[in-house]
Amino acid sequence: MISFNTFHPNAVYLDKKTQDIVCYIEKIKLEYPLKDIIVWLDSDDEYEKFLQLGFEECRRTYDLEIEVSSLLNVFKEVDGNSEQIEDESFIVNEKLVNKWYEVYASTHKANPVKPCEFEGMREVISKDLDYKNSILILNRKDEICGYIFVYEEDEETVEIGYMYYQDNIAKQCLKHLLFKRLTNVDNKNIKRVYAEVDDTDQYAYEFLKEFLSDNPPFQRTLIYKRSCCS
Repeated sequence: MISFNTFHPNAVYLDKKTQDIVCYIEKIKLEYPLKDIIVWLDSDDEYEKFLQLGFEECRRTYDLEIEVSSLLNVFKEVDGNSEQIEDESFIVNEKLVNKWYEVYASTHKANPVKPCEFEGMREVISKDLDYKNSILILNRKDEICGYIFVYEEDEETVEIGYMYYQDNIAKQCLKHLLFKRLTNVDNKNIKRVYAEVDDTDQYAYEFLKEFLSDNPPFQRTLIYKRSCCS
């Protein structure tokens, strides 16, 4: 069984549970000769088999569920003072979407994203967005220095989504502002922070590296590149 992702049109996504998967992969190669093939693996059980079939690992995605108290303890000593300023109103405008697209594309080179279409991209990244807790920082020239998209999960959980920072100063500023958000009286019911961290995303990986040392569960993304075989 296969599926498609309109965000990443160069690939076919394969269900690893497909019966007689070797023959099915050969069928995909014939029906979609120009497309790469993607499969996700949650365990090591079939990893070697897919490597032998010509797939290669292109990404690991770590699932983090962090107690707010733990995150605050790590971020509490961060000095976020700088010449950068915070934009109080988090608005998903064309400037932010373009910056998001630039960063997202840079972290998904193995399976490229489609060309940027403002309205479509804005709709996707705005779904369930927590505007009150999301963060955008600008410099004095009104240029984007960093951002964190925060998403609503439930009354006790928020998700840290897309993020970017141009340098260590901006990273520290984001940590400081996230600390302030989570200690705000309006957020007293939030107990957990969830995040999916790709090892190809240098921003999220570095930002949350303290929480990756506990060997959290992860999912492998494997890809069969047609360009390697043409």
